[in-house]
Amino acid sequence: MSADSGPFDEADLHAYVDGRLDETRRAVIAEWLDGHPEARRRLADWQRQNGLIEALWSDVAVEPVPPRLRIERLDRGQRWRRMGVAAAAALALVTAGAAGGWYARGVAPDAGDPMLALATSGLEAHRLYIAENRHPVEVAASEEQHLVSWLSKRLDRPLIAPDLAKFGLRLLGGRLLPATTGRPAAQLMYEDPSGARYTLFVTGGSGNDTSFRILEQDGVSALYWIDHDTAYALIGNAPRERLVEICRDIYAQLESASG
Repeated sequence: MSADSGPFDEADLHAYVDGRLDETRRAVIAEWLDGHPEARRRLADWQRQNGLIEALWSDVAVEPVPPRLRIERLDRGQRWRRMGVAAAAALALVTAGAAGGWYARGVAPDAGDPMLALATSGLEAHRLYIAENRHPVEVAASEEQHLVSWLSKRLDRPLIAPDLAKFGLRLLGGRLLPATTGRPAAQLMYEDPSGARYTLFVTGGSGNDTSFRILEQDGVSALYWIDHDTAYALIGNAPRERLVEICRDIYAQLESASG
């Protein structure tokens, strides 16, 4: 039980947020929250997280489990010793899929995907500019306000440079680029302590499909999505789980900025 959960354990508070308590128990917790504003703010944060998860992955909840992840396929013909390992791996994949939109979905994206051109453009620009030592960006992070204002004007939409310090990433700066769609695009570049670089590629799009899709080429992954008629791709040579975690945070910051 944490210090700010009062007489209730974490399970009680999560059940309250998720609407899984009976009316009597819910009323007791609601009365306690009236006198504990810090706890109320904490639960409000959980509710906002739930809303973001719903917005991002509500479609995944109704998807059938992909055939490659079905237990009967994973354990067919395996020895009993290996069956336990396969089942555990399947469970881990299913859990990860529920949280991240089937991480493997999009590795071989449909050629008809209108956003595939975005991901391809972003990957090409990523490879070109992360190798630059002296001129990786056009406008440095020291001029972040000017950079964001300039790119917003050129793309004709409000942009932000997400703060990714919690992931060990610092903003290097950005540049204006053409996208294969013929529209202008923005590239924001980040770097971790090891020198590995990530880029966020942003351009105009159409629709409001917040589902993450994945394109992989030669060990580099691009997670791409569209929201409020703006298309995004986060690109880096990193595990998908890390990229998905960063994308969730970027999405939350974008939603906060637009709200």
